[in-house]
Amino acid sequence: MKTFIVIPAHNRKNITRFCLRNLYSTGVLEHTSIVVVDDGSKDGTSEIIRNEFPEVILLHGDGSLYWTGAIEEGMRYAMNHGADCVVWLNDDSRVERGSIERLAQVAIETGGIASALGYVDMHTIGKKWFFPALQKTPQGVEHQDVLPNTGLIRTDSFRGNLVAVSRNVVDRIGYPSGRSIPHVAGDSDYGLRASAAGVPCHLVTDVLLEELSTVRADNQSWLLGEIPMLRLWKDIFSKRSSFYPPMRWIYLGRHWGWRGLRQFPLPYLKLAAITLIRLLIPRPLILSLYGGRSYAWNTTAWSRSVTRDILAGGGVPGTNKDQ
Repeated sequence: MKTFIVIPAHNRKNITRFCLRNLYSTGVLEHTSIVVVDDGSKDGTSEIIRNEFPEVILLHGDGSLYWTGAIEEGMRYAMNHGADCVVWLNDDSRVERGSIERLAQVAIETGGIASALGYVDMHTIGKKWFFPALQKTPQGVEHQDVLPNTGLIRTDSFRGNLVAVSRNVVDRIGYPSGRSIPHVAGDSDYGLRASAAGVPCHLVTDVLLEELSTVRADNQSWLLGEIPMLRLWKDIFSKRSSFYPPMRWIYLGRHWGWRGLRQFPLPYLKLAAITLIRLLIPRPLILSLYGGRSYAWNTTAWSRSVTRDILAGGGVPGTNKDQ
């Protein structure tokens, strides 16, 4: 079985370095090829890879690939070089020994897609949060709570942090939609396309993946966060945003038809209402009224601390930075 690991990278060299060191420590190079797609990094990411990880295959973008485009580019390379299975891996994740092999085995045996069970270690409060399985409903994607070591769970889609895709899937539905779904929802879209075509998608609950920077700046509370409203409006029109209008229109229409398209304007109307509230009500009063009930607000502290440590080159809490 010929397996390729595809890792998108963009301007976070210390995170990418940590990811590759972690992968090397699991011994995957003995039977797996690693492809990093550096999408126009300006921080020396490619130089680090060439100097410290010469076995890694390095592909380049000009900054316009984003996550889905980078995954697509890497998958095309892998398939053109005889891959039986392609494994997606986000560089802000920690992989355990045997994880790649297990997922690839499930993907090949089922002829489908196998996803790891991702989790976030909320180290400041001593809990782990496991990401749910994603099931399609007429109203959208429903989250199903999942615990480790509960078998293979059939799912309609998945998070793309660590996912194995068999060649059979590409032969049936093609590649991820790098142009129309450039960043957020690229993984969900591919999973929904696959399950709609009858391709089996499984969450493999005995394969755990620690995700190290899950809550991003664009996931912070619009009402309670510190991001200025002008920047929020600018950010939702970025291709990296989950509310990027062209992407959202295609995604909703592709998977839910007219029912989905009715939901299209809702986040923009919500942001307009929040803009008005923030203009009229002082921020301390808003925080006192709503802060205790906001998941995004209450999780920002530990997420920022983890990401900050990695970006500073200090490793990850609970790890040896020289691993």
